[in-house]
Amino acid sequence: MINVAGHLREQNGTYQMVLSWKDANGKRRTKSISTGLPVKGNKKRAESLLRQTQKEFNPETMQQVGDLSVPEYLTRWLRESVMNLSPDTYGRYAYDMGRVIIPYFERKRLSLKALTPRDLETFFRYERQQEEATVQQLLDWHKELTDALQYAVDNNWLKVSPIKEVDPCLDNSPVLFNDFLMDWLKMMKSRVEITTYTSYERAIVHKIVPYFEPLHYTLQDMEQHPKYIQDFYQHELDRGLTANTVIHYHANIRKCLQYAFQIGMIRSNPADRVERPRKEKFKSEIYSGEELEQLFKAIQGDPSEFGVIMAAFYGLRRSEVVGLKWDAIDFENKKISIQHTVVTAKVNGTLTEIARDKTKTKSSCRTLPLIPACEQMLNKMKKEQEQNRKVCGKSYCTDYLDYIYVDPMGKRIRPDFLSQHFPDFLVAHQMKRIRFHDLRHPYVKHTTKIFSLRLMDFQAQAYPDARRKTRGACQLHRGGQSQSPVRPLCNRKRFSCLPPQSKMSWILYAISMRLSGYTSTRSISSSASSVVSVSASKIALDAFLRLSCRACSSCFCFACANTAA
Repeated sequence: MINVAGHLREQNGTYQMVLSWKDANGKRRTKSISTGLPVKGNKKRAESLLRQTQKEFNPETMQQVGDLSVPEYLTRWLRESVMNLSPDTYGRYAYDMGRVIIPYFERKRLSLKALTPRDLETFFRYERQQEEATVQQLLDWHKELTDALQYAVDNNWLKVSPIKEVDPCLDNSPVLFNDFLMDWLKMMKSRVEITTYTSYERAIVHKIVPYFEPLHYTLQDMEQHPKYIQDFYQHELDRGLTANTVIHYHANIRKCLQYAFQIGMIRSNPADRVERPRKEKFKSEIYSGEELEQLFKAIQGDPSEFGVIMAAFYGLRRSEVVGLKWDAIDFENKKISIQHTVVTAKVNGTLTEIARDKTKTKSSCRTLPLIPACEQMLNKMKKEQEQNRKVCGKSYCTDYLDYIYVDPMGKRIRPDFLSQHFPDFLVAHQMKRIRFHDLRHPYVKHTTKIFSLRLMDFQAQAYPDARRKTRGACQLHRGGQSQSPVRPLCNRKRFSCLPPQSKMSWILYAISMRLSGYTSTRSISSSASSVVSVSASKIALDAFLRLSCRACSSCFCFACANTAA
């Protein structure tokens, strides 16, 4: 235990404590600490404070006050000012510091010696604009910060108080672009989905802010010089980033500056006056029928089997596959409802799984037919889960009993597992490299981009006298007001007007229409796509479709389809 000696001295009309001790090398060290107590009538209080400080002072763990963060310093100042303030004044100071000032500066991560007048101006500006603080509140906080920082000056921890030149009520003080970015990001946290917010945070905190931080550009600088934004884009492209990534940064910057324009902080959006990089077209790889057949055979028994089959047959996203629950399966009516998803997001630096009772878009919430092959697979998985639960006993995880896609220990499969494991599986089996998401591309392209237009052309050629009905059907498929149903077609002779490469797809489409009998846009899309998505594999088609064909009066077969083709 190091003995700390101390005595009082008068300086500028107040008592100051002088502490003295010997370090590990035997060298005498001293430290002066102001009490803030006037000399007249406060000797006993100063002596009491000196004794308390001698007991609590530990030179071995002592930290330079200037290196303390602003919240740490303000907390320390409050503790050391208890004896100097009246109970009412101290209570008001402690309340304002704990509720407003300290929480704000905790987000800034500033040290006391790094605190600048611009940082304080940013604080008052934030309280004026975002929290709508009154003039009296601003003046009170200014007085409290003035007292706190003057205490640091009296103790030689700061040379000059940075708040002297700050007017808390001045509205035309410059706003740093970085500060506005961070304030906007905080505001967006409560306005967007958590997954969207994490995307914003990743781009702004880790890429955009580090670039602009040493430049100290204000919002007005960005408005007057859009080239600063253009320079950032070029800097990122020179580092090797793709144009699509830079476009993502552009979207964040533009949205933030658009908000600044809306609230009147700038007169125009400078992001609208820069040239963003040209978007790179992504060419996805898809599997042919033979490749799908090979994949289905190889994937049997693999942990990703269920995900691959659901993505290839039904065009489900990985979040929809993992989010499937047993109550979404209607075994009696042979239907699957897609209405639950599980996504991953980095929340406060931790990767977290988020389960939601909604899909990516409103149109993604859909009902699909349950085909016999999938029904058998689901029944098998249900029996395996029941058996695993009995074998594992108390070790079995019971948090995900309502989910379909779980491991032998009952834990839900992570969405990242599918996208990470699938490429490794393809490499191990020497198959063509594609992404897991590419399994649903044939599904999406046939249902959302091609069918509506080709259906109109086909019906116009096959039924020249039924143009009115055709027009109504197309309006229905495109979201129009017409309620005319799309006429189900199955006769192969009616496909003679189509090009050879599309006949097979159109035959499958017509069959799906007859199978479902749906008339709504969503029902047509889900019905057609659930069939067309499996058209790449003859094995899948044979398992999925069991419908009589008018052409041959038998179960639908490839011979008939090939003849039509």
